[in-house]
Amino acid sequence: MRRDGTESAKGRTKFKCPKISFAGGKFCTYDHFLPDGDEHYIVNFPFIENEYYYDILLSFGDKCECLEPLHIRAKMKQKIYDIAAIYSN
Repeated sequence: MRRDGTESAKGRTKFKCPKISFAGGKFCTYDHFLPDGDEHYIVNFPFIENEYYYDILLSFGDKCECLEPLHIRAKMKQKIYDIAAIYSN
């Protein structure tokens, strides 16, 4: 538990990313990349559940999809929905 009373979950997120668009090696090493067909990688991305890491995940935009864990995927969906709501008017 951190000083502010919140917990920080350490772990990995799993992403599906197009081979042509993913700038691999910037956030994790290539040994975390697994081929997924001819067009994608599955990437095990090191992740600490805080705003900094969510910002990194959001920076991939529509180029990558968070597959798991499901609670991180759900929080990503909520953040994306909140961003879209800002631009809805």
